[in-house]
Amino acid sequence: MRYEIDPSHSTLEIFTSADGLFARLAHDLRLSAVASELSAERADGAVSVRARVRLGALRVDGVMKDGALREGVLSADDRAQILTKMRAEVFGGQGEEAHVELDGHLRGSSFSGTVRSPAGRSAKAHGTATTTSSTRGEKAVEDVTGSFELSLRELAGHDVKGPLGAFRVSDHVRVAFKARFVEA
Repeated sequence: MRYEIDPSHSTLEIFTSADGLFARLAHDLRLSAVASELSAERADGAVSVRARVRLGALRVDGVMKDGALREGVLSADDRAQILTKMRAEVFGGQGEEAHVELDGHLRGSSFSGTVRSPAGRSAKAHGTATTTSSTRGEKAVEDVTGSFELSLRELAGHDVKGPLGAFRVSDHVRVAFKARFVEA
């Protein structure tokens, strides 16, 4: 069975943190994006997911402190600089129109996949997810919620450092997602 995304019920959040001597002076960040393309197919008890996220769709939501999002800590200029640095260092200088791609598989509560950078590098993604099935009219609906971790070093091809190299962005990035798929 083939599914299409319902963007009004779908989110993607990316959580980063810092490592190193000056890490406590750095901010843990939450970024978000809406997938420009997202589809799923169910067969033999597994769900295959394919997603594309345009680099220009990435947004810096704010700083994470004690598990809570603080939106007012960063200025608009800070947010723009973070996104510019990310495109340069993680995605090989690709522009806003370039895409990050995910091919993933959900079987039971286990999620695995591959994230591909527009610069040609890839990272394995492993995590968990839950699926809830329902109907809307005569169409099947699948709500999928989960998260996975991936290696920033694998995706970027090197360690990613903060301003002036004062700290290193942690290699482990957590991605949380919610998606509603409606039978096509």
